[in-house]
This record gives sequence, C-alpha cells and structure tokens, in this order.
Amino acid sequence: MPMGKEVKRLVVYIALFIGLVILLYQSHIDDYPNTSAEGKAVLSLSEQKNTNVLSNILNSVNKFLRSPLDFGLKSPAEPLALVNINLCQSLSSGNTYTLTADISSSGDCFTINGLNNVIIDGNGFTITSTGNALALTGHATGITLKNAIVNAGTGVLVSGGPFSSCSSASAENIMIQNNNFINGGIEINNGVSTACNFAVKDNKFQNGGVMLANYGFNTLTNATVVNNYISNGLTVSHFSNSLIRDNIVYKSSSSGMVGVFNGGSDDNHRLPGVKIINNSFIVRNSLDTVQDRIFELRSLDLSVFDSNYIENSNTAPVGRIITVLVFSLNNSNFTNNIIKMSQLNGPSNQQGALKLRTTTKNNYFFNNTIIALETAGSDAYEGSGSNICCDSNGNLDPNQPCFAPPPNCTPPQCAVAPYDQQCYNHDNVFDSNTFIANNIAVHPYGDGYNILFKNNILIGNPAIEIQSCPGIFTFYNNIFDGGNGNAFRVSNNCGDSIVRNNIFYTAGVVPISVGTASFSGDYNLFFPAFSSGQPNSISGQDPQFINPTANPIFDSNYNLLRNYRLQSTSPAKDTGDPTTQVPIDKDGNVRP
Repeated sequence: MPMGKEVKRLVVYIALFIGLVILLYQSHIDDYPNTSAEGKAVLSLSEQKNTNVLSNILNSVNKFLRSPLDFGLKSPAEPLALVNINLCQSLSSGNTYTLTADISSSGDCFTINGLNNVIIDGNGFTITSTGNALALTGHATGITLKNAIVNAGTGVLVSGGPFSSCSSASAENIMIQNNNFINGGIEINNGVSTACNFAVKDNKFQNGGVMLANYGFNTLTNATVVNNYISNGLTVSHFSNSLIRDNIVYKSSSSGMVGVFNGGSDDNHRLPGVKIINNSFIVRNSLDTVQDRIFELRSLDLSVFDSNYIENSNTAPVGRIITVLVFSLNNSNFTNNIIKMSQLNGPSNQQGALKLRTTTKNNYFFNNTIIALETAGSDAYEGSGSNICCDSNGNLDPNQPCFAPPPNCTPPQCAVAPYDQQCYNHDNVFDSNTFIANNIAVHPYGDGYNILFKNNILIGNPAIEIQSCPGIFTFYNNIFDGGNGNAFRVSNNCGDSIVRNNIFYTAGVVPISVGTASFSGDYNLFFPAFSSGQPNSISGQDPQFINPTANPIFDSNYNLLRNYRLQSTSPAKDTGDPTTQVPIDKDGNVRP
C-alpha cells in the first residue's frame, strides 16, 4: 500500500534529526583544545568523511520513498492506470495512454482540458490529424507526449487565456519528448495563451517550428528546449530561466526568423536567466524581402549565450541584411560563438553579421568569431544608436517607447520626461574576439560610450570605423589589420579614442585616419608610418607577424589561419606598456 504524505514527512523529519545530531557530534575540532596535532588530524579526517552524512541520509530516504520529497510543495501524483488506446479522443482522466495502432482524426486528435498527470505514449505509432495532434487548455498540468510520429496541422497547441501565473496558466509542467513531427510543430496559441515549465527534448520537427511565446507581458518560468532538430525556426518569448541547448534549427527559402528569444520592449519586462548553449541556427537561400534579420536576442538580463553557430548564407539577390540582432541585452555573457554572414549576391544595404542596438549594456563578449563575407559589403560587427528614448541613465521608457530619434524624441512622442534622450549601447567589454569582413570589421555607428576592446583581432577594410559616437572608446592590446584600407578610422564628431599597446597594420595605406577626433594613448606600433606624437610608440617598422596574409583567412571550422603572433625579431616584442591593464593575452598566457 502506498505510503501517505504525512508518514513520508515524519520519516524525513526523523532522518533530518538523526543527521543533525551526527553532524553536531563530529564537528568543531577546535572544541578539543587538549587534543594533539595527530589527534586533530584524525578528527579532521573523520569530520571530512561525515560532512555529507545528512545528504546521504536524505538520498537513502528519498530512494526508499521512491517519490519526490514533499515539504508542502506541489508534486504530481502517479498516473491512475495504464490504458491501451487505438482511437483519437478527448481525454477525461489522468492515466498513461499507450497507442496500439496508428490513429487519425479529421479535427483534433487528443484534447486535454484541465486534467492533471496524463502521459500519451505513441509507442512508435503515427498520429494523423488535420487539426492538432494534442490540444491543451484549461490549466492542463503534468502532461507528457512521447515516442509518437506526428503528422498534423499543428503538433501541440496550447490555447485559452490569457493567464498571468503558473498556477493559472493554460498549461503547466509539459514534456514533449522523443517524437518525430513529420508535419506540425508546437505553438502557444495566437498571442493569447501562456504556459509554465514547458520542456521540448529529443524531438525531430521535419516541417514545423517551435513557438513558445507567452501572451503579452505575462513572463512565466522555465522553457527547456534540448537536443531537437527543428526545421522551421524556434521562438522562446516571455519565459525566464530558460535553457536552450544542443539544438539544430534550420530554415531554407521560407520567411521569418530562425531564432527569437525575447522579453518586453522596456526595462520592466526583461527576461533573466536565459541560457542558450551549443546550438546551430542556420538560414540558407532565404527569399525573404521583409524580415531584416534571421536571429534576435531582445530584452534579456543575466543570461548566457555560449558556443552557438549561426549562419546566414544566400546566393539569391534578396536576403536578410543582419544575421544576429542584439536588442537591449544587459548584464550577460556572449561567449565562444561563431556568427557567419555570407550573402554573395545579397542586397546592397547589408548591416552586420552581429548588430548591437538600443541600451545593450554591461555585457561581456569573449572569444567569438564574427565573419561577414559579402560582395555587397557587410560589417562583421555594427553597433547602432536607437530610435527610441531613454532617461539620462540609459533606462528605457516603461510606458511608451518613442520611435523617433532626437530632436523628435520629445513629448508627445515620448510619454513624459525624463525619457527624452536617445538610447545608446554602453559599458560593454569585447575581449579576445576575431572580427573578419570584406568591408568594415568593427563599425560602432552611433554606438554610445564606455566601450572597451582588448585582445581582439580585427581584419577588414578598414579594420574599424567609429562614427557619431558620443562617448569614450578604449582599445588595449588589439591587432588592427586594415588590408587596403585604414587600420583605424574615426569620423563624425565622436568622443575620445584611447589606444594603448595596439598594432595598427595595413598593406600600404596610412594606418590611422581620425580627422579632428581625439586619439590619445601610447605604446602602439603603426605600420606604415604614422606621426602619433606618442613618445613610446613605434612608427614605420613592420611588426613581423608570422603569417598575416594567409588565404583563405580561416579553415572549415572557422579557426583563423592568418597568424598574427610575433616573430622573435619583431620590434613589438616586449615593448608594450609594463603597467598594462590587460595581463592575459588572447592565447590565455600571462603577459610579462
């Protein structure tokens, strides 16, 4: 007979008490002042062996109870029965339903309204439906669909609402696992529904996408999308603390974006704790003439974007002009990613493989490879100002964003002061990245202030151009290869550029073009010669890179084939600022 909850609690409390007694008895070695050093060593070993006593007892109790420990938290009950089925139907009780044959319906196949604890095991059979294979509504909770072949208008549809909390969401604690969706994907319906704790694992979507988009500003928790193949895009919107990992997401020819991860349009509706790790997002030969990007991160906070591959390739005369748009990303890590833009016959208004926009601030961009190889001339990285308004601290208007830049960004377009200033990106760090472009490698364009570049390699024509930026940009220990253009160019009323311990290198053009903009620093090397007025800088001497002209520039895994390490006879060897603020080089070695 199953053990009741109250008995379970009593067993757990007794175990806790015993564990605490043991821990108290074997702790505090220094409570034995007369114990010898050898004795204290023995006591230390004894204490070390028993520090996990409480954890071990709890694990044993948990194994004995064979169910999650219940400290007043809601946990699903076991399904009531095992039921074999061979027909589509509206399910009315919490059971484990196992298919025994292929089934079909001219409308929805399975509908679940407000039930708890339902498992549908496809058992390798096919669910065919002109409507939804599985429709969830009315706060359906603890629902699993697994091991099915799905051929439907929509694979899984969540509808009903809107509901603003997990306890009243259209669906909660949902698992979609190990299914093959021949047609149809997953959708939270029509911008009016919500879900909470929604997991999509180990599925294949051959002709359908996954859209987990909670209604409006109803931000709920925990979307998990792991180890899927998705043929028509992935959207995760208004889910905090989500995990997106090990997926392959693909689009070819069709319109729309391959990846969208966003919160709201202001700082009151940001998404914390989103982790997007080790995925591939690929668009090839898109004919889309409407959408300007293939991938978007919007209004995320305290998030991780790591080890992803994003490709935007096209041979048609149309296509997307941005690969990854980052819009108001704050306090996050953007690391170890490869972003490639290769539209050989694309539109002429290319903007960037990576574009940062609108109060993207306090982020760390580390060890990314950003590539833009277009005949139309895209930048590898472009940072731009905003067409909405902020206050003087860079915070977005929480009520009514203004969609016009100053001087028009004033009431009545904006709600009220103090949101009467243009938004900027600021306080971002770019460390140990590689930027490669046929056009400008790095192009801050109206891109704000307090931006630090260190240990980066920039390869372009020019390597960098800074335009219309109001604040300070700082450059430490970077390599600027301007090819046939300038290595470093500043224009249009920018703020101060602080340069220190950099190498500026071109194929013969004057390496620096800054006009009347401020360009200050020291301990740099300029080749060819440039009169910098910097007392400890080197001008006109070849830095003697090992191989700065390798072609192709990178191999099939996007590892850089050009070698910008210094030969032993390089004039730049050991001539940098000894008080550098960058003690670790791009290879991870400590600088002398």
